[in-house]
Amino acid sequence: IPVVTPEPKQVSNEWIRGKLREIWKGSIPLTDPRAEPARLYLRSRGILAWDRPGLERTVRFHPGLAYPKGGKKAAPYPAIITCLLDPEGEAVTVNRLYITEKGEKAPVEEPKLMFLIPSDRTLPGSAVITSRPAEIVDVAEGLETALSVETAMDIPVWPMVNAYLLETFIPPVGTKYVRIWADKDRSGGGQRAALQLKKRLWEMGIRVQVKLPDMDIPEGKKSVDWNDVLMTHGRFGFLGQEATRKTR
Repeated sequence: IPVVTPEPKQVSNEWIRGKLREIWKGSIPLTDPRAEPARLYLRSRGILAWDRPGLERTVRFHPGLAYPKGGKKAAPYPAIITCLLDPEGEAVTVNRLYITEKGEKAPVEEPKLMFLIPSDRTLPGSAVITSRPAEIVDVAEGLETALSVETAMDIPVWPMVNAYLLETFIPPVGTKYVRIWADKDRSGGGQRAALQLKKRLWEMGIRVQVKLPDMDIPEGKKSVDWNDVLMTHGRFGFLGQEATRKTR
């Protein structure tokens, strides 16, 4: 996911943090009546887990965020925003998914954009932590994938935003078992990221299971993920995927 080019030639950590606070302060929970564009977007993908208690701590809706284009601010769009937290629980930055009032992806070059990162924060190891840590942690690459698994399996799943952050994820202290709901890409990128994470966690003494969609990649598509499974087969596409319910 691209990182926004800073508008000023030189920006300070104070400027970045101020903007991050401004974005977050202007956001509302997905359950707010004004967040209907976000709910329309998620429902169009078969996702019904937007009202799960606790999600509002790191996944929210902003009614109008300016889209940066060529160093200049374009007209604002609604956006679903996610807050990335480091392993110590400190906020690092936010990722934005620009959409329309009708719940479609915004007609912009890159609908998904990550904001700038303060120089004293580290992105690798971070995650969108959507529930309280437990001995079992479920993770996925994207927000839609994570919420698709939640919809079908009724378990909280942490989005990593992209394959790189999935690969570099650092689970909380006390984690004993991690399930990785991986993407299946023609390039093999999603599988490689999941296997790299699995290898590293095994070396840490944490048990790991990688779950790949049991679907062929359709002609003309680059990948399939668990949202494709949900859209194609509904909850039935998750039958046989054992997943213990964990404390939220």
